[in-house]
Amino acid sequence: MKIIGGLIGGLLVLALFLGPAFGLYYVSRDTLASLSYEGTEEAVITDCESIRLSGSSPRYRRVPVAVTESGRRVRGTVDEVRFLWKCDDQIGKPVEVTFDLQNASAATINSFHQMWFLPMVLATVCLVLYPAMIKGYVKKYRRWRQNQGG
Repeated sequence: MKIIGGLIGGLLVLALFLGPAFGLYYVSRDTLASLSYEGTEEAVITDCESIRLSGSSPRYRRVPVAVTESGRRVRGTVDEVRFLWKCDDQIGKPVEVTFDLQNASAATINSFHQMWFLPMVLATVCLVLYPAMIKGYVKKYRRWRQNQGG
């Protein structure tokens, strides 16, 4: 029974350790890809779209929609933070849209909230969580070594 408990505990620790790193990769991959985009165009946020989280779920997220001067419509990817950054308050604001010249559908709204907010939050979580976990496990290892007589 101890083996099963140790295995389950190890899997939980592994998930806790790899979860933030995977999340950081997931939310920053579009940001990192957009850094290589060469095309830029001025745009205005014209609308906020509600996107359902799944087919039958009543939950949704609201993302901004920007329209460029040439008529390109670019939908944001990051949900509004309702107590800090309401999507409806952004309507009418000018933004820059960055797009790939080879692939017209690869475009992103170049604003702090759309490109950097989530990667910075998760990077902060990783910078706080990982040293704390490592420090805790070093302390646990030293205590174990003392109990072993070493």
